[in-house]
Amino acid sequence: MTTRSPRRNGGFTLIEIIVTIVILAFVATMVATYMTSAVANSALPVNRVINRGSAQGIMEAVSADYRQLMLQNSSNLGKALSDLKANIEEGTYSSYSGAYTGAAQYITFDTNGAEQSASGTSPILKVTITVGDQTVVALFSR
Repeated sequence: MTTRSPRRNGGFTLIEIIVTIVILAFVATMVATYMTSAVANSALPVNRVINRGSAQGIMEAVSADYRQLMLQNSSNLGKALSDLKANIEEGTYSSYSGAYTGAAQYITFDTNGAEQSASGTSPILKVTITVGDQTVVALFSR
């Protein structure tokens, strides 16, 4: 009697195929999770750049307006600052970039260089323009 030795036909077993499918599913899940968060947040840097550019554009308009106000009120620069403050509080610059938040307040600095709130007689006006999550600050003086 002759004994037959078991032969392998060279194919994959069912266990090998199942293990491969499980590993591929695990890797695909990891890649999909990473790509989903990356794609969902991909627009944030672009929006920040757009908002920053808008805020800077508004601040340039504020600076140009202040130069014009200084020329018109060259004998009374305090009036130029108060007019500029009124323009910012009224939202005069919304035509430049749409929605923004503008704030203007008079400030001084103490002997340590720390900012202090001041009255309208202060020679320094702090202007803050915010568009989205981006803020631009400038100091205007007499």
